[in-house]
Amino acid sequence: MEYHNVPLQDSPPSAPGATLSPPADQDDAPTTSASPSPAQSDAGPERDQTPATGQARTHNRNASSMSARIFSLDHFKGKNEPKVETRALLSEEDKEGKRRYNWRSEILLGSLAVASALAIILLFVFSDGHPLDSFKIPMGLVIAALGAITRGALAFAIGACLAQEKWNWLRRKPDSLASFQKFDEASRGPMGSIQLLYWLNIRHWATVGALVTVLLLGFDPLLQGAISYEGHLVDGHNLLPPTIPYGGRLEAGSYAPNPNSGVHGVTGKDNRTLPFEDYSSIPDLKMASAIYDGFTDAPSAVNFHCASGNCTWPPFLSLGVCSSCHDVTSLLNRTKEATTQGTVPSPSTIVLTDNYTRYSLGYVELSNADTLHEHSLSAYMVVGATSSPAKSVSFRDNDRLITALGIVEAADTYERHETWWNETAVRATECALYFCIKRFDAFVTKSDLKETETPIGTKRVRDSYGPARPIDRQKFEVMREKIGGGLIFNDGNGDLPRTDLQLELDPSDDHDRRHLNDTNLVTPATFNISQSAVGSMISFIWKELFLGDSGTGLPLIWPPYQANQGFFQSSVSQAFHTSRDLSATMQRLATGMTNWARDASASADSKNSTATMTPQEQQQNPQPQMLGTQQTWTLHIKIRWPYTSLPLATLLAGFAFVLLSIRETRSLGMVPWKGDVIATMTHALDAAARDQLRSAAREGQVRQASKTLVLNFAESNHGLELRAQQQQQRLGEQHGKAKTFPR
Repeated sequence: MEYHNVPLQDSPPSAPGATLSPPADQDDAPTTSASPSPAQSDAGPERDQTPATGQARTHNRNASSMSARIFSLDHFKGKNEPKVETRALLSEEDKEGKRRYNWRSEILLGSLAVASALAIILLFVFSDGHPLDSFKIPMGLVIAALGAITRGALAFAIGACLAQEKWNWLRRKPDSLASFQKFDEASRGPMGSIQLLYWLNIRHWATVGALVTVLLLGFDPLLQGAISYEGHLVDGHNLLPPTIPYGGRLEAGSYAPNPNSGVHGVTGKDNRTLPFEDYSSIPDLKMASAIYDGFTDAPSAVNFHCASGNCTWPPFLSLGVCSSCHDVTSLLNRTKEATTQGTVPSPSTIVLTDNYTRYSLGYVELSNADTLHEHSLSAYMVVGATSSPAKSVSFRDNDRLITALGIVEAADTYERHETWWNETAVRATECALYFCIKRFDAFVTKSDLKETETPIGTKRVRDSYGPARPIDRQKFEVMREKIGGGLIFNDGNGDLPRTDLQLELDPSDDHDRRHLNDTNLVTPATFNISQSAVGSMISFIWKELFLGDSGTGLPLIWPPYQANQGFFQSSVSQAFHTSRDLSATMQRLATGMTNWARDASASADSKNSTATMTPQEQQQNPQPQMLGTQQTWTLHIKIRWPYTSLPLATLLAGFAFVLLSIRETRSLGMVPWKGDVIATMTHALDAAARDQLRSAAREGQVRQASKTLVLNFAESNHGLELRAQQQQQRLGEQHGKAKTFPR
């Protein structure tokens, strides 16, 4: 049976001659008026065609009579056929609702949100403290994807539940049409949820859904903020092992007999003259560069390999060059004499006789006129050199001497012409460079090498650096008489082939006994230096720095004087003159030469050792250098757990809101229409409420009317619909007491 939703109204005036009969009781009503035929029922009111003149009143009368029966109080009390058919209609609607409207998608999406959030937590727990590069997929990308799934699924489920609340709200109790609108807008996004929060004012648990919708805006940023990164040093086993050179055997430069220079005779104590070959040399270019760099502030470092930038080596020993300086002012020999020139030779055009004061240190002396302040004839500093320990002042027992430098320097008052020469204070310093063994503690931090070098007790292996041929033993004894245990024949009278200079630790040195007892110390048995390295190094110092051919060379004078042939001076004289700390200058020079010796030794050893290695061995150990351990600076994931508290609370609150909405809908016996448009159109406002809203719209007061129009979600013959409370009062009070808007 089908009903027409026709609003209550008075029957139109009857046509002339027509007779109106009062409505009969439904039990006694004719079948033709109470029960339309199937054809009439299927046609419905929308299929009515324009009737003939005699049929119009019949249609209106029947419609008015039908409407009166539908909305009469007897109908709601009913006990007859229309009541039975209404139940049948509701049953059919319930069946259709179960097919079309259910909570399966919300439950599925809510479960998906929870599962995705659990995956995020498990991923956080698993990744916390792990290296970032251990994940093949970017961590941030995975969290962003899971966060988007969680937020999207939860937002959809909560939106559907908020849309359902507009039905549940009016089903529980009558309220204004504005409440229907508030819940509907809240289901659409954060803006409507904010308005619902303000409107509810925490009066209902639906506030939780609106609050979660707003908080979901910060869901992804907080998850991303929970991921931070910290750098840690970890062992770099997958990288090539770090290496650093150490000097085991130094072979560099060239030093060999010169066949075109002939031989030189040297007479020994027994008046026997023995022939010696003249030797020529070519210095190693890197050695020369290391010496010149030592007189400047240029940094010196060895060629190490550290792929990670953070490496450590065990303490190790290496041959090197040491330096030492002593104040020998008290050993200066002061003499006076009347002569024509001092340290600076007088030009041939000037003949000057004056009293001169001479300060002598054996192989170096400084002399100036007492009462003459002539800049071109005055010397403020002089530097001499010798490689013979016997000729030095404070290194006579050092049989590993490379060169000793004697520096005699006048006080600054003489250079500023504040004092005469015979009144000027003069100081003397003797510094030396010599071969030694050093302990190294090396590590690399952020690709910056830090080394600590400590000279330790060293002695020359007995009979090392002796004659390489047995027939030269007699010559060698004569040479030892001349050079006093030095490393080179410094009188310019030739040399002979020698064995390597060998160095070893000196266990008798109590000061360095702690180094020798270090179980982690890498200690080769001996350290070797070839004759070519020794001879070319000392010859370079003589010829290049002191511009001489003999073992003592020529003195360095400051300021440089201009002789007849031009300036006759080495540039390193300026370095000695400007140096305010001779010990630091010599230490810098020794460090540069040591680093060169280590690099040169490792390079020479690698050429000799790799020649007999297999390709696999050469790849594993390309150079016989000191192997160390290394650590790589690796970023580790650090989870800031407080950042996850709000997303987790939002998830739990949202899921709880979904469950409460489902429970409430079922307890009210409601079909979950949620935001379905067809359901809204099917169960929307009744005719009376629509008439009132339309009337208010014509007056421009539709929003005010939506706030004052009270609705109730109740059952009718058409099923559930939103009915204006004024309509119910009008039905109960015979249309007289309800407040309506004027039409």
